[in-house]
Amino acid sequence: MKLVLWALALLFGASALSLTAAPVQAGPILLVDGGKLIGANNVDVLGTLYDVRFVDGTCASVFSGCDSLSDFLFNDFDSAVAAAAALKNQVLLDSSEGDFDSLPALTAGCSFPANCTMEFPYGFWPDGNVKTGSFTNVAGTGGSHGIGTLRLSEDTAVIGNQVLVRFSLADTVEVPEPATLGLFGAGLLGLAAVGRRRRRASPNA
Repeated sequence: MKLVLWALALLFGASALSLTAAPVQAGPILLVDGGKLIGANNVDVLGTLYDVRFVDGTCASVFSGCDSLSDFLFNDFDSAVAAAAALKNQVLLDSSEGDFDSLPALTAGCSFPANCTMEFPYGFWPDGNVKTGSFTNVAGTGGSHGIGTLRLSEDTAVIGNQVLVRFSLADTVEVPEPATLGLFGAGLLGLAAVGRRRRRASPNA
């Protein structure tokens, strides 16, 4: 019987320790400063989590020169549209933290009450202008996402209804899955049971 208990304890313990930790898949965390939405963390784009920040300036100043595809995190139409849709569906929402869908002016970099366009580069048009993923938030509607154009000379700091969006890969924290913790706990219980049986069987007990 001792041998069986030891085998079970070792089996559960080894199984628990061999399972890998899984990244936390929390929903987007909105970042609000002084009532203005300045960005969000853990925004899901095609299964990858990103941190988002709304930043005013020129494309060159915000995106490392804005003159090469390597300056951009997204480089194709599909991923750019998906990222723009993520802004619409996960970030620009009305919630207890603010009516960021209904009131475009609550987004950092935007001051127009009627609309706010958020853009991020993903390529270049033949005329040299920048292709952008784009979400335009229009007061009183759900807004629209898609593709836009950004001229290199544009400075969103002086345009009241336009702001740039900077995406970066999110920092995710790894924690053990609940199943892992359960198996590890079962292994510890098995070891404790073996210890108690050995103490009871000991002549010095």
